[in-house]
Amino acid sequence: MTKTLESTTGGSLSASPGGSRPRIRPSDAILLGVPCAWASLNIIARNPVGIPHAERLLLVSLMLWVFSLLLARALIRRGLDHRAVVYTTFIGLLAVLTGGAVIRQSGPFVGWSLLILSVVLTALTSARMPGSVLPQVLIVAIAVAFASGPVIDAMTHWTQFGSSELLDLEPLSVSIPGGQDVYLILLDGFPGVESMDEEFGFGRGSELEESLESEGLIVPEEARASYPVTNFSVPSILEMDYPLTTEPTRKATVQGLYDVISGNNRVREVFSANEYDTYMVEPGWSGGSCRRQWYDHCIASSWFDDPMYQLIRDSVFNELVPGTAYHYALDSQRTMDWLEDNLPAMSRDGEPAFVFAHVLAPHAPFFLTPNCETDPDPDRQGFFFPRPGVPDEERDEFLEGQIDCLTAFMETVTRDLDDSALIVFAGDHGTDRHDQTAREPSTWSVSETEERMNPLVAARLPDDCSLDDDVYLPNLMREVISCISTTPVPEVEDETHLLLRDWTD
Repeated sequence: MTKTLESTTGGSLSASPGGSRPRIRPSDAILLGVPCAWASLNIIARNPVGIPHAERLLLVSLMLWVFSLLLARALIRRGLDHRAVVYTTFIGLLAVLTGGAVIRQSGPFVGWSLLILSVVLTALTSARMPGSVLPQVLIVAIAVAFASGPVIDAMTHWTQFGSSELLDLEPLSVSIPGGQDVYLILLDGFPGVESMDEEFGFGRGSELEESLESEGLIVPEEARASYPVTNFSVPSILEMDYPLTTEPTRKATVQGLYDVISGNNRVREVFSANEYDTYMVEPGWSGGSCRRQWYDHCIASSWFDDPMYQLIRDSVFNELVPGTAYHYALDSQRTMDWLEDNLPAMSRDGEPAFVFAHVLAPHAPFFLTPNCETDPDPDRQGFFFPRPGVPDEERDEFLEGQIDCLTAFMETVTRDLDDSALIVFAGDHGTDRHDQTAREPSTWSVSETEERMNPLVAARLPDDCSLDDDVYLPNLMREVISCISTTPVPEVEDETHLLLRDWTD
């Protein structure tokens, strides 16, 4: 004889004379899948053009879902109330995945108390109200609310996607017969010589210039960025032109900028056309991705990239992240380590190679010490130079420490390369020590503009080549390629476009 026990979550539990075998019903699995899927889909839907590895987020969601099913099944098999277990597991998942924001806003004591209380109340209410539909109605309402969030965000994104506003740039036809390796390494936010002398004083920039020149690098003092932010400036370097002259209004434009950074650009095309092996080292931020595979070889970032950082920061495990943007320091270390380990041998293997890498420093946060180790001091965190409650003098010390780290890295890499290899280091923009990026460029003073638009450029080129002392970044690789091509690459006019908005509403 078989008894059927009705499940309040829409299924049933069967018990036979040999003993009950409670199991998770499809409706339970769907319910528990909502918070697990939301954890990744919420991040993807908010910024679908800036997710280098969506599969990583989805895998985390799958693992959470499997774990929650196994946990719920184990608790039910121990004789606990079926509905109470499923509903409490559901609320527990939400508490774990969204608790980071609650704790940051309410403080650790209040935040944790609210999260624990929500789980306890769910367990007690659903267990002690077996005949009531109220707990079921509330749980379903919460599930629908969370499930609809990513759907609404995704629909909003696609309705605003539009067409790209990037200028249609003609391909460059260039012949490079020599086959010298070329390495382009961008150092995010590295200030130029002129700016460092003005901002830091004591001849800081001149000392840097002398140090790099002693390693055989050419260091233009008055190098200029044509854009003040990474999302525009890096594409201008890689396209060797001005891909955008007005602020973007469509998400397709942001996608196009990210594609340029990821390999759909004229620098990579020139070297590919000349039968170079092309490499990109993923930086770990949203704008650089191996996803489209434009490069022959792509070195994937660590799992702790931008989207994964956001997932952890939103959860109760946010304390595992020492501070805001800490992952940028780890990604910078990883990129520098790969370059130091691989470029010397690559420069001697006889195979022409082009390598593009983007180190996310010395741009804030300032977790890197002068010897390139990480210091989790919370005063070092943040995406911008100013930090409320931290004196500017202390932030200056942190910034200078990261500059020392990057300087030692440049010297080491250059020193270890074969003499035939060309290497180019460039900042994409200068610093924001006066918090000018929080204001419209029309309000910037002359000194604030010069600080932001004067990045470091340092390059080792053939003996018969040099760089203009006031080289603009869109012309940088034109000048470098001209050194090794059969004919010079014509330069574009020097232009400045003070566009700050690298996102769309």
